[in-house]
Amino acid sequence: MLDDSRLNRYQLRCILLDVYNKMGLDVEVWAKIPGTVYAASTLGRVRNENTGYILKPYSNKYCKYLRMPLWVKNTLLLKLVHYWLALSFIEPDANKPEIDHINRNTVDNRLINLRRVTRLEQAGNKSITNASRS
Repeated sequence: MLDDSRLNRYQLRCILLDVYNKMGLDVEVWAKIPGTVYAASTLGRVRNENTGYILKPYSNKYCKYLRMPLWVKNTLLLKLVHYWLALSFIEPDANKPEIDHINRNTVDNRLINLRRVTRLEQAGNKSITNASRS
């Protein structure tokens, strides 16, 4: 059994999700978004913890990413859905400030499709994907 006093919450979630992925399970695990009354799931959904209501993201013709406004300390913050998931599941890294969609599908916000990268790594992933399409 793991001694969780030596592991932080991000490491524990990564271990758990790795086990689920190796088993081929598409399991939805919820984690609280810090500083809010909301939780994000590994399948890219966000819910209100007080009501249990799952919020609906939206997009517009100017932005290809899904957005979701959340109330944080009496202020409505409009952020991209993958930002909220990163706050809950992906450990912060000052050297890798960007969140990348691995499969380049900007509406696929499943945790398995998100990773932290540098801006250069993200640009490289984009050019590889575009080159393979032609």
